[in-house]
Amino acid sequence: MNGAGSGLDVSVVASQNGSRNDEDDRAWRSSVLGSSQTDASEMQQLMAFMDDKLQKYYNERAHVVDTDRPRLLQKYLTPSALEDIFDVRSSSFLPENSPPSSHAGVERVMDAVNELLEYSVVTMNPMFLNRLYAGSSPVGQIAELLIAVLNTSPDTYATAPALSVLQKRIIQHVGQRFGYDEELCNGTFCPGGSYSNLLAMTAARNVMFPDIRAHGMHAVDGGPLCVFTSVQAHYSIARAAMVLGIGELHVVKVPCDNSGAMREDLLEQQIQTSSGRPFLVCATAGTTVLGAYDNLEAISRICKRYNMWLHVDACYGGSVVLCEQGSAHRRLLRGVENADSIAWNPHKLLGVPLQCSILLTKQSDVLHGAISSGAEYLFHADHPETAYDSGDNSLQCGRRADVVKLWLSWKRYGTRGLRERVNNAISLALYCADRIQQKHTRFLLVVCPVSFNVCFWYVPEALTHAYNLLQGESEYIEQCGVVQAVAAGKRVLLSRSKGSPDIGNERVCRVAAPSRCHVCQALDLTTRKLYRVMQADGFMLINYSSLPDRNLPAFFRLILNSPHVLSEHLDKMLARLISLGDGMK
Repeated sequence: MNGAGSGLDVSVVASQNGSRNDEDDRAWRSSVLGSSQTDASEMQQLMAFMDDKLQKYYNERAHVVDTDRPRLLQKYLTPSALEDIFDVRSSSFLPENSPPSSHAGVERVMDAVNELLEYSVVTMNPMFLNRLYAGSSPVGQIAELLIAVLNTSPDTYATAPALSVLQKRIIQHVGQRFGYDEELCNGTFCPGGSYSNLLAMTAARNVMFPDIRAHGMHAVDGGPLCVFTSVQAHYSIARAAMVLGIGELHVVKVPCDNSGAMREDLLEQQIQTSSGRPFLVCATAGTTVLGAYDNLEAISRICKRYNMWLHVDACYGGSVVLCEQGSAHRRLLRGVENADSIAWNPHKLLGVPLQCSILLTKQSDVLHGAISSGAEYLFHADHPETAYDSGDNSLQCGRRADVVKLWLSWKRYGTRGLRERVNNAISLALYCADRIQQKHTRFLLVVCPVSFNVCFWYVPEALTHAYNLLQGESEYIEQCGVVQAVAAGKRVLLSRSKGSPDIGNERVCRVAAPSRCHVCQALDLTTRKLYRVMQADGFMLINYSSLPDRNLPAFFRLILNSPHVLSEHLDKMLARLISLGDGMK
């Protein structure tokens, strides 16, 4: 009999893998459903395989010490070639039938792991200079395994008591480092910085306009809500505005100064002239392209003056909070303690595996008051440990126990060890910029590095005859308008054109020879083509970028966040770029 309440038809379940005798059936059930004994045995088998495989991976492809013997960072293939290797169109890609034994199932897994490692980018390689993250630390990798073994969601004390305590206390400790009151602040771990920014903007909207929770955006009078951020802020701010019903067009993108930081004078001007309801400023501590820091002290004063929420996206640059108080690096965050909320990603710069992101709030009840839904089946108000239940502080319910990765990493390296990673990254950025300046006929800096990013152009030999078009205090690139070379080409900065009038934040630059525009176009095409050549070469990876507000030709954006990068690697990188570039047709 079929239908509601009839239960499962066990005959159907039994027939799904064909007819077997009892002994075969027991073996199959043990292989598929497992038991404490067979699971332990399978884990031992898998761990032995992975131990051998990862040792070879580390030794052969990851941490390169001998810079004279570079190792492949990737074997670049087209998507169609990879689809053939992984056999995605065959029935064996996601097999229908269960393996006949546990051993056979493990062999399937081993084959898949071999292929995955073979054709993945080795982010632990010191020549991976491409993203805001790099290879993870060994302790972080073990923490990931531990999280999977525990396999619990730290949203209630009842199901994750140890993790709940660790979450609460580590969030408070991190808040205190950013200048918050340790007993008053709160926060939550998030699945990435974009989510942290979305959650912060949700809280800001619902705190500033409480009726929106129940009645939606119709509850707001006086024009549309307006968010203010810099033109070089992360794209997640505009995306969150779209999700929240604020709308991308109501995100006011304030122009930046020459370093890439928000112009606070123009911020206040645009708040004053806004036709909507200004309620939120999203400042940035470490922009994704130039690595710039907004002036948080000045911006916090503006927010106080106009009764606006201040959120600081410190996902990338927030790790300087670990630097010595009073140091030049720590001063990049001056004023961050005045923010209502702060987003920080330890998986950037600190070697904590992806993802590990924290959203902090200055007041402990902000998140719960703004987004809680009070699911009684999970959160029991009469339970004595309710203060350690964190599930109602987030848009998620189930979540990963990412706190383990940060906790064990801090245990392993200590504050001093983590701090040294940050200091080392900034030192290497300055070293790289200096080397680029010394090779000034083949490279041009876009801007002197503020933190961990080095942005530059490779200049092909065919363009060196036009190099004088890019240098000199009175010379300007027609299309770019903001590139000014000084000191006989040894440094290139984004700066004001001397004697050029301003129209808002735009510069009116003198128009010189038509070849200036051609130089810009050539630099743009060269950067994009050289990136593809670099991918095919496989020995290093550096991404390229642009600045929409500056109308610059595409340039390389080199990220220094791995502790395994040495100055010798950077020298080899520059030499190889010249070699690859000169080899292009």
